[in-house]
Amino acid sequence: MDRFNLIDNDDVYISKDAVPSGAHLPPLYYVLPDNDAIYFAGLKRESCTLIFTVTRHTDQVRLGERCLELRRKCGPWLKIIIKNIDGIIRHQDECLFITVGVNLILHSSTDISRVMSQVQAIQGFKFSRELPNSYNEVLNFSKGAI
Repeated sequence: MDRFNLIDNDDVYISKDAVPSGAHLPPLYYVLPDNDAIYFAGLKRESCTLIFTVTRHTDQVRLGERCLELRRKCGPWLKIIIKNIDGIIRHQDECLFITVGVNLILHSSTDISRVMSQVQAIQGFKFSRELPNSYNEVLNFSKGAI
């Protein structure tokens, strides 16, 4: 399927934790209250961009599992980004997230204007890496890195 035939291609759903107070976002950016809201919005989409956040309070195991579910259900045109808020994501965690279908992980020092630039930079990209057979397989291989 051609990405230009997907009606939600330009929509961006972003967790409010990734948006500084007073920030001005483009018209098709939708600020949602948390990662759960981002996940449920993503289940109904095909090619939008989802921006999750990770803080020290985030259940990274659950987030990884949800990213894999979204990638499988919504397909290769969906863009999944994780914004590291507290600098809590380690290299092993990043590898796990990439393995389960995340397109991009942003460092904690990435400001909102650079987040928007990175969102623009990945538009039109189709996810093409092979996905694991199961999430448990990934966790076992990574020995519970997250």
